[in-house]
Amino acid sequence: MSVKRELTDEEVVGRVQTAVRLAIEKQKAMGIDIVRYDPKRCCLYILNPDGTETIVKENVQRVRYSEQADKPET
Repeated sequence: MSVKRELTDEEVVGRVQTAVRLAIEKQKAMGIDIVRYDPKRCCLYILNPDGTETIVKENVQRVRYSEQADKPET
């Protein structure tokens, strides 16, 4: 008989981080562009397979989806 237990927050976060890391490694191996966010520069950029970066949008502020959904579009 197996006993089910709930995952802790740390276990869930660890599994998500591992899944994201593996997905990025897979995209790199397949030669697919990767979109990333740089919190220091506050910008979105594309990491190309050759290692170059292409800035997509600058001055991007990270906000929660609920906060973003409440704002009217301008």
